[in-house]
Amino acid sequence: MLKLTFTYWARKLPYFMLPYLLISLISTLIIFGTLAAVGFDLGFLLGVSYATFLHHIPSLPIDWETQWQTILPTMFAGIATAILITAFFKLIIQGMLVKYTADLHQGVEKPSLKDSFSHALSRFLPLLGATILMILIILGIVVAVGIGIMHVLALIFTSAGTGNVLLIIAGVLIVLLIMIVLIIIITTYFRVITQSIMLEDSGAVQSLKRSWYLVKGRWWLTFLLGIVIAIVTGIIVAIGGAIASLADIFIVSMVISTIINAIISPIEIIAFTLWFFDLKAIKG
Repeated sequence: MLKLTFTYWARKLPYFMLPYLLISLISTLIIFGTLAAVGFDLGFLLGVSYATFLHHIPSLPIDWETQWQTILPTMFAGIATAILITAFFKLIIQGMLVKYTADLHQGVEKPSLKDSFSHALSRFLPLLGATILMILIILGIVVAVGIGIMHVLALIFTSAGTGNVLLIIAGVLIVLLIMIVLIIIITTYFRVITQSIMLEDSGAVQSLKRSWYLVKGRWWLTFLLGIVIAIVTGIIVAIGGAIASLADIFIVSMVISTIINAIISPIEIIAFTLWFFDLKAIKG
């Protein structure tokens, strides 16, 4: 399966990269446009202030507090817009590439990014709903378990005395470790919700149940697949980061990093789409 993953990835890399490059370009343009607008306003105000001081021109003082109240909201609004657009398109891109990978795997004569995008767009609400539900489930379980453990630890601290700093630190580390383990366990069970939504037309709730059912009994293999993919992509990122660090110009380094991200991002989607087919063949 891993061999097939990298076969599809290498054969159709330009098609897998293109959506990530486009969304990176859009979000970058929004952020840079916002910063440029803010920088222009700020530069103009600083220029006026400096000219007034240099040439002793009588002028009304600039109310910097009022100006910052205008500039900062503009900057944060632009960055927030870029983040929201990126999050929106990320769901679409993931769904699109799941469909595209499935078409490749099932031998569709001419897999089309356009058709895959249309299908992903039509499934956006279930994709969004499933993502929100998954986050709420994880947060609910982690918080509930965390509160329970903290209550038990509080009783231990009370009996041992609050002066035992090492015991308190150990307790906090235990809580964090348990929370991390819980997050890993739950997210692994929900690894194929996007595949279920895109390839079986499942609803948000149904996709969560479906993913849990398929992964159940194959949790360790699913987790191991994620680890292998993380190691491979980590190596590629490390190599790309080393190359990017050689560039003295920030924009060049940023472009290299964006390309590297576009190269590695599809690997996980391809692998878990193929894994979804294997799980279906095993469990139906």
